[in-house]
Amino acid sequence: MWLMDLSGRRTLLLTTIPVLIFSLVILIVANVVPMATTVHAALSTGSVIIYFCCFVMGFGPIPNILCAEIFPTRVRGLCIALCSLTFWIGDIIVTYSLPTKGLPLEVIIEFFNVGAKGIPEQMD
Repeated sequence: MWLMDLSGRRTLLLTTIPVLIFSLVILIVANVVPMATTVHAALSTGSVIIYFCCFVMGFGPIPNILCAEIFPTRVRGLCIALCSLTFWIGDIIVTYSLPTKGLPLEVIIEFFNVGAKGIPEQMD
């Protein structure tokens, strides 16, 4: 919160957008371009960490704070509830549209191991 008060909401959002885009581009390139396993893992992990850190500073809390500030007092409670409902519906759509939906943890681990090793391991 002190970072938001120090730099301002607009500045924080505008400076985190390019970093978010850049980290996603690096993640896409790391998954599309063939490269060594260690380099792939380092680029993927690093870009996800950078994305997460910048998201937490900018696009994570600021939309919720803006929802609480932009509506008039007489309708603020209803509007914040609608904004929260919209966020939750979006989260549910993303969660249930992932390809690993409904699979046991062992299958998900095997799914990611195939990409890391190049060949699937035999499950007992």
